[in-house]
Amino acid sequence: VAARVADWQLARMDGLHITTHMKEESQQPLSWQQGAFWVGMTRLADASGEKRFREAILKQGRANQWKPGPRPWHADDHVIGQSYLWAARHGAGAEAIAPLRATFDGILAKPPVTHLSFYIPKNYEDTACLRRWCWCDALFMSPPAWVELSQQTGDARYTNYALAEFWATTDFLYDAVEKLFFRDSRFFERRDDQGRKFFWSRGNGWVFAGIANVLDALPRDNPHRPRMEALFRQMAGKVKLIQKSDGYWAPSLLAPENSPPET
Repeated sequence: VAARVADWQLARMDGLHITTHMKEESQQPLSWQQGAFWVGMTRLADASGEKRFREAILKQGRANQWKPGPRPWHADDHVIGQSYLWAARHGAGAEAIAPLRATFDGILAKPPVTHLSFYIPKNYEDTACLRRWCWCDALFMSPPAWVELSQQTGDARYTNYALAEFWATTDFLYDAVEKLFFRDSRFFERRDDQGRKFFWSRGNGWVFAGIANVLDALPRDNPHRPRMEALFRQMAGKVKLIQKSDGYWAPSLLAPENSPPET
């Protein structure tokens, strides 16, 4: 079934068939939407062993000239790099990771210095904290690429940076009582009409999947691994507990009544 879905989508990567509410951005081959799709394709290629999926991943990487998104510091523009890193291990070679590595080297040379508080000025792109991982989705988009880059290059600086930033974000956004992540700091004090906190369903899905992908790349003897595994188990217990009887989750995770489904 997954292969049928993939074949259908791969045949329809044009603008006529990408019609989300963020259509213009979704059509961009380096966007987070397409980047997340290609991460999924790498997993399908691994699970299925089908050569056509491997070839599709390599083809899109070459068409992109192995470039990450245009904003060097923005996590959303790093996720496409995860498919390039996979490609490098599956025939594309070192050229597939060279542009991503150059981007990350630039960040290491001048790490962003800003608080993680999410304050939006007149122009959203000028939000200072977007230079770091100040929204929970970012923990899917960027850290796995950093950790895998260390594995492929032998340079531990990428993993060290990623884990330092991952824990900074977690310490800031993770609610240790509810064992869930706030989307960003704007939601710390918000409550619904029953006094419940807002925890975005899909956002916590991003984090949960991001942890899994980091653990895939993180060496077994890394000293951060026990803490990462413990966080994953904590979240697993919570999301199991609040799963609805129909198999879905509520968009606001603690407010299941009268809620549309979200996976």
